[in-house]
Amino acid sequence: MIPHAFSLLDPCSNNAAQYQALIIGLELALESGITMLEAFGDSQLIVNQMNQEYEIRKPDLLPYYNKAQSLRQNFDICHITHIRRGENIRADALAGLAASMATQEGENMQITVCQRKISPPLNTHQAVAECHRVVGGRISILKPPIGDWRDPFIDCFMFGILPEDPKERVSIQRRAPNFHLGIPSKMLYRKSFNGVLLRCLS
Repeated sequence: MIPHAFSLLDPCSNNAAQYQALIIGLELALESGITMLEAFGDSQLIVNQMNQEYEIRKPDLLPYYNKAQSLRQNFDICHITHIRRGENIRADALAGLAASMATQEGENMQITVCQRKISPPLNTHQAVAECHRVVGGRISILKPPIGDWRDPFIDCFMFGILPEDPKERVSIQRRAPNFHLGIPSKMLYRKSFNGVLLRCLS
């Protein structure tokens, strides 16, 4: 289990927050290279809308629905199943913890930040992933700068290529099991002691 928290840029309805959680979960699964996914949610509305059993009557939810369905198409198999809130205790407890952390003042709490990402509200203009930018009317992938320390690990995972320098080659071979390459995002993560994947930066 990977506990995952996210912050929303603007206040929104509970249903919009549920959709955002689903979208971020789908993105996380894709970055981890997962091709077959079974997702569970305690929002009957969101689950039934995603399974096309309910109509989407509120226009503000339509962009979230479209984004989630677009991500869903990237999996070979993706089932979204409704479960009761009582059967979703762990996730519900994490949501309650997040709510309490947002409202209580004067208390200190140690939090490990693995990645900073703000999820903007979706609107008629589709949100662009953080690893892309629009150049001359087309989307181009931002690649790590030349000489980035992550390059030898990425080359090792993707192509089986090791550095020519003997010392660096041995170092990469020894350290590689502690890292994970996200597919198809090509993002490098370091495996922490508690199993959380820490995103590696340049």
